[in-house]
Amino acid sequence: MRKQKICLYVSWLLSALAFIGSIYYSEIKHYYPCTLCWYQRISLYPLVIILGVAFFKQVYDVFAYAIAFPAFGLFFSMYHIAIQQIKGFAPLHLCSSFISCSAILDAGLGFITIPMLSFATNLAIFILLFYTRGDNGSSKNTI
Repeated sequence: MRKQKICLYVSWLLSALAFIGSIYYSEIKHYYPCTLCWYQRISLYPLVIILGVAFFKQVYDVFAYAIAFPAFGLFFSMYHIAIQQIKGFAPLHLCSSFISCSAILDAGLGFITIPMLSFATNLAIFILLFYTRGDNGSSKNTI
């Protein structure tokens, strides 16, 4: 039970920090999100609410409800990284002409880009959600 609680808390904390970070980059640093950034945000923002409510209500059986969000976030962030890092890779035209998805905006951490941060966050949440699953009937509550 304790492992589930810690993993759920860390998952929620990561999603909340990523939420705050995405708002910081767009509103304070004026890095306006491209189309793929919006897809990554769409897969992240609901996690702040779902995991936060689950943690504070001590509902640890959220795997089935939450796992799709970081999975989609992983897909879009991997695709975004591929567009930025692999020359000539862009088979789908998802990006608007206003903001290019291939533009690399430094996240202030050297060579690490915003899609790389998104990938790392989604991967960590994805893995941690597997640890929130307990044995059948071992969670305190279910949704």
